[in-house]
Amino acid sequence: MQDGQYFCTYTCTEECQVEVRIEFEDDRGKMVPLRGSPYTATFSSKAKAADNTMIGGAMSKYIAKEIETLNSHFADVKK
Repeated sequence: MQDGQYFCTYTCTEECQVEVRIEFEDDRGKMVPLRGSPYTATFSSKAKAADNTMIGGAMSKYIAKEIETLNSHFADVKK
């Protein structure tokens, strides 16, 4: 996108789970994984189209689950 961002799309022809690896060239010229990479994605014909957006129901559920996990971790650390 000529501003340090990249936009990628992928069309899946069958239900499956994929692993997405994203790497970039560091200041030493070495290809290194982006923090958090690899990522996994699941393609399902049963998924709602709205769940494929950043503000869809699937993202809301994911964020709620992650917050719950963090809260649990913080509670354990405080003990």
